Amino acid sequence: VIVYKSPVDSRVVIKRIDHLMHDGKELYLYCLGDNAECSYDSRNYGYVPSKNVVCKVVNQRRKQ
Repeated sequence: VIVYKSPVDSRVVIKRIDHLMHDGKELYLYCLGDNAECSYDSRNYGYVPSKNVVCKVVNQRRKQ
């Protein structure tokens, strides 16, 4: 899961990475939302350049 700026309107969005594409030295991400029927994501605007990534979301579980 990553946070990135949308290539369409620069909104900051949270999506999961479905797959990656390398084009020379550039890395592009195909990002999808969990609700396909109403999520505006790579199905609508294509690959997201890796330079648009703001941060990676990490889940850290505590040991009890």
